[in-house]
Amino acid sequence: MQKNKTVYERMGEIFSETKKYEKHLGGTLCQDVAIYLSTESKFDFSENGKTVDDSNIFNTNMPHVNACRNVCKTLISSHIPFGVVTKKNLNDLSQHRTLILPNVLMIDEEDIDAFRNYVYSGGNLYASKYTSLFTKDGKRKDDFLLSDVFGISYVSETKENFTYIAPVEGANYLFCEYSQKYPLGLNGVQIKVVVRKGSKVLGKIVLPYTDSHDTTRFASIHSNPPGVATDYPAVIFNQFGKGKVIYVTGDLENTDIHSDIFINLIKLLSTPFSFEADAPKSVEITMFHQEDKHRFIINLISFQKELPNIPVDGIKVKIRLGNKHIKRLIRLPEEDKVRFEFKDDELEFTAPRLETFLMLALDYD
Repeated sequence: MQKNKTVYERMGEIFSETKKYEKHLGGTLCQDVAIYLSTESKFDFSENGKTVDDSNIFNTNMPHVNACRNVCKTLISSHIPFGVVTKKNLNDLSQHRTLILPNVLMIDEEDIDAFRNYVYSGGNLYASKYTSLFTKDGKRKDDFLLSDVFGISYVSETKENFTYIAPVEGANYLFCEYSQKYPLGLNGVQIKVVVRKGSKVLGKIVLPYTDSHDTTRFASIHSNPPGVATDYPAVIFNQFGKGKVIYVTGDLENTDIHSDIFINLIKLLSTPFSFEADAPKSVEITMFHQEDKHRFIINLISFQKELPNIPVDGIKVKIRLGNKHIKRLIRLPEEDKVRFEFKDDELEFTAPRLETFLMLALDYD
């Protein structure tokens, strides 16, 4: 069999281009936000009862995994420093300012203790839908295992599988263009809850005009518009110990069109972040702290759908460094100096033109 030399030539070109960055790699990834990925939650409740020889079982939807993936995508496009954690990281949750539990379908006592202690000690938590309602052996509890942390108690589920959320008065700024008259839609059931004393309701459940399971009544052949306002909370804000919590009765974070609302809720829990940027959504930014070298490594990469990439100019980046004294900001590997301004413990600069990849080093005393 004859090998195609052009493949290896292309691989060689790529390697020679990336090799020059290798000596600058390393450090601790800056992660203000952590997404909790539960390996026990990689399934869908709707598959319950199916046999292993059912052809559809291998095409199963995984709500928790899908939500995790969508949260990653949203945080990347919003240029918020984040990482993914699992059960192995339960002892290190305090390193993160905000923890996201996206529709975690199964949970155990070890998780519960870690999450409760994290929030009580000052951590911030976002959770949604079934999180802490089912144990690891699949048993539904009468109430959330984190009900005290969420500031709510379980009632039931909506029978409607397409539902809405309407902001309450005073919380419209969190919901972008949506309002009481025009609530946001969610493809799925929501959890009916009641709030405990001290919790604050930011949004309420709105049901469609008709139940989609009833084929004898419908409001429109194309949709089932909002029609029944309820007093059931949909978005709840609670303070627990030194921390803050937002619980959403549906998996809001799993819908692309509501990504701006999700980000508003995350920012309500904690802001500002270690860095922020005025950049297109196709640009991903990461920052690593090389403490032994007194250096931060800042990476910008452009992921555009169509190649070759269109160069991006004028990306403004702001980094918060506390009381560190800045020595220089350079582009790697060339070590060309990049101009910056430093004021009130914040460093601001405009990144050089981004073609595909850009690495910068920020050195401090």
